Amino acid sequence: MLCLCLMTEPLWAAFKVELDDDEMACLQKIIYLNECSSNPEKLVIWPADEDFASLGIGHAIWYPRGRRGPFRETFPELLLFMKRHGQTLPEWLEKCEDLPWDDRDSFLRDSQSERMKSLRDFLLATRDLQTQFIVERVRKTLPDILSAVSDEERPLIEAKLGRVLGAPYGPLAVIDYINFKGEGVLETERSQGEGWGLLQVLRAMGETKEEDEILPEFVRAAKAVLDRRVEISPPGSKETDRIGGWKFRVQRYLMPPCEAK
Repeated sequence: MLCLCLMTEPLWAAFKVELDDDEMACLQKIIYLNECSSNPEKLVIWPADEDFASLGIGHAIWYPRGRRGPFRETFPELLLFMKRHGQTLPEWLEKCEDLPWDDRDSFLRDSQSERMKSLRDFLLATRDLQTQFIVERVRKTLPDILSAVSDEERPLIEAKLGRVLGAPYGPLAVIDYINFKGEGVLETERSQGEGWGLLQVLRAMGETKEEDEILPEFVRAAKAVLDRRVEISPPGSKETDRIGGWKFRVQRYLMPPCEAK
């Protein structure tokens, strides 16, 4: 039985996330489908409008040497996590401190190389560890959401978060949304001062009384937050093209998760 319990003594100090083997397999399937369309070729991509590569089932960000951007870089953390859990990296990857391609063009030119093939094969073979990393990251960052709000707002955000986590499929939705759009606490992950992560979704949620209303309200609020991101995006950005897929993704939170196609 999936259990995600909020511990409030000391105040918002820890979240316990317990998933059994079937639930971990389900979460892996959800994230691999949502991020990569369950296609091994999409385990290693460099989006045309980004200055970083996105790698693995969760599309963890990795920046080229000497370049950093507004979004949290997570692929190096993933590699460290794998090594701590006894996973051997490909020899060339073990030696890399930064993304070994300087730009998207060089990345694409190398797309059929042995190095790139070994990276895809490695990421395909380590999906279980990647899923564990995503869950561990949620364990560590959920308290950051409560730390980021005022003393006055914290009880309401904490209550909403607790209700979503207690709803059927709620923990899977929270984990996927954080992997998708982040926690919503970093000042760098803003457009015109507004974020689009889990914190913003919780703020956008209205009051719900019945258990079966909680997840639909979470999905409604997530869609509203994503619509707002499109509204405030710079002219010419790709968000308008992506909003349909984003909304389809969060709509699937209402389906029995491992029956979603």
